Amino acid sequence: PEVDIAFEALMHVGAYGARITGGGFGGCVIALVDADRADDAAAAVRSAFNRHKFDEPHAFTAVPSDGAHRLT
Repeated sequence: PEVDIAFEALMHVGAYGARITGGGFGGCVIALVDADRADDAAAAVRSAFNRHKFDEPHAFTAVPSDGAHRLT
């Protein structure tokens, strides 16, 4: 249920998409949002979890980087 609630909250605040990763150990949800909306997205998930009496989630921002490539 936590994953579904997180997904719904993220989509409601304008995430382009979200999915679960690492579900074998509780997992996490990764969402694609505009950088200036990252704090709003995290707050929306915290608020939704609070309303549902779930444990408080941990949020952090990840910045994409260049993909793997051969070093010379």
